[in-house]
Amino acid sequence: MKFIRKNRNFTALIIVPSSLLYNWKEEIIKFTGITPTLIEGTASQRREIISRGSKGIPYNNLPGF
Repeated sequence: MKFIRKNRNFTALIIVPSSLLYNWKEEIIKFTGITPTLIEGTASQRREIISRGSKGIPYNNLPGF
């Protein structure tokens, strides 16, 4: 967590169970101060979110990945 708090110029991918998507979002914000990007929706919607190329922590559930 120390690395994340000091270095905001990174991208990480976290894959979580569907039932925990929003819980993980809150935990990431709580412990890092970073608002993660949830990658969800249809395949074309997910591609659009990914193409924005924002730094930080994109996350998704396994079926959506």
